[in-house]
Amino acid sequence: MIDDDVLLRNEDAELPLEVLRELYQILIDARDDRHHRWKQAEAEASVQNASAMLDEVDAASHDADTDAARRDAERAWMEIQQIDAALARMRQGTYGVCEDTGEPIGEPRLRRIPWARRTMAAESERERL
Repeated sequence: MIDDDVLLRNEDAELPLEVLRELYQILIDARDDRHHRWKQAEAEASVQNASAMLDEVDAASHDADTDAARRDAERAWMEIQQIDAALARMRQGTYGVCEDTGEPIGEPRLRRIPWARRTMAAESERERL
């Protein structure tokens, strides 16, 4: 668990302490979930790679399954990195503040995407460029 003193460093996010506590727990739970998914997908990809000789149709299906498992593992790993970065921002006191504008990200967005680094407007602007 993280100390309230550490959470209170995030004053620029303009979020109550109780909300910061909840978001911290959501991040921890999400990290555990993604880590489990990553390990599971890695194991699936390894099993797929260890399969014996296959006929042409089975080989194509096998390759698609292996690719899907690798993509799942990569997606889970990328989300773990984003979650870890959000937890680091929380410890540093910069959580909940847009990296581009310095504006508070807002509770509704953080509840949807607790590792969000930008406000919705800043993210939209970034995607347009």
